[in-house]
Amino acid sequence: MAVGLALAFNSMVGSIVLEVIDTGALSRPVDVLTFACLFHVTRLFGGEMGSAFMGHFIAIREQFHSNMLGLNVQLGNGLTDHRLLGLRGAFSTHSTGLTATGRAAEALALQIRQQAFTLAISDSFIVLATCCVICLVIVAVMSRVPTQYHQVVASNAGTK
Repeated sequence: MAVGLALAFNSMVGSIVLEVIDTGALSRPVDVLTFACLFHVTRLFGGEMGSAFMGHFIAIREQFHSNMLGLNVQLGNGLTDHRLLGLRGAFSTHSTGLTATGRAAEALALQIRQQAFTLAISDSFIVLATCCVICLVIVAVMSRVPTQYHQVVASNAGTK
């Protein structure tokens, strides 16, 4: 991630610097401020949008996986009863009776939550990998457009 972030940030800064030079914005301070504002808004908004999306995605996927894992955890199920019996045995040295059973059930719920969170994080990596592949495909099929200021002005003059 560190290498990818460094490459993306350097290429974005390089493209903005080239755009500033090509458009002649260095001779007009107002245009330099416009490019600086665009750069910072893109950088900050992109980070906030990505972090908000991933936070929401992980919470939703954790709930989903918790529900799916919880469907198989029922009293009377042999595996569940065996797990609760083992956990109750571990807690019985510090507490007795219903207290040990309650602590065992709480420990089992925390283990299910931990597994659900692990699966949610795994899903988030799949989403990130998918987004990266989609972005690579989009960049691969992009065509070159005139980005120099004199080319843009010339193409607009030719269409009128």
